[in-house]
Amino acid sequence: VGLSVLSLTLTYLMQVYSALQRRNALGLKLELMSGETGDAAELIARLGPEGAFTAGYTDLSEIATQMIDIKEVHHFYPVLFYFLFPRPFYSVSRFTLVALDTHALIQTALDDKHRWLRESASVTAMARAAQVLVITLERTFLPGGRADPNRTLPPKTSDLWRKRYDAAVQRLKQAGIETSPKTATDVERYIQLRSAWDRDVAKLSPRTAFTLDEIDPACGNACTR
Repeated sequence: VGLSVLSLTLTYLMQVYSALQRRNALGLKLELMSGETGDAAELIARLGPEGAFTAGYTDLSEIATQMIDIKEVHHFYPVLFYFLFPRPFYSVSRFTLVALDTHALIQTALDDKHRWLRESASVTAMARAAQVLVITLERTFLPGGRADPNRTLPPKTSDLWRKRYDAAVQRLKQAGIETSPKTATDVERYIQLRSAWDRDVAKLSPRTAFTLDEIDPACGNACTR
């Protein structure tokens, strides 16, 4: 019995550390692909320089696959939540925010010639896996469960997100990517998409040992609600 318990414990720990390595690899991958900025606009600019997203789509597909994998390893090994590292890009709240903001900007900031990218399964899967992961961790580990997604958005936050959207569009233009003509609809759509997950990331962030300005350098504490 003692040998069986020891063997099972060692096997479990080996599986946990294997899952932890995969989680860290995804965090580092998104950090490097965004030019070590944690900025989704920078990530998109590097995925589709001069508007060429063909190769970048392969990278997005790989990110989606890895995000789904990380969601499931947290399902099978909940203890992973308590493994924290001193660099913010290893944090679940950081790499899920980058993935979700990437999805929001792809849906709203790109020209219609990139409609195929907006409607692709990989982009949708990446965002949904990231959101489900964050919500699952909230409901399992945080007091009070999930943050209220229907709470009224303060006007100040809406203004800050508009500035965030404008800055992202400018970065995409600098990369030679055709963007959607700036309309109130594009901006409001971005705010709507971000409202669906931002509170969840904001609530999870302190439990992963980092402040929001570390998790979201492009927006920071100014965008909290």
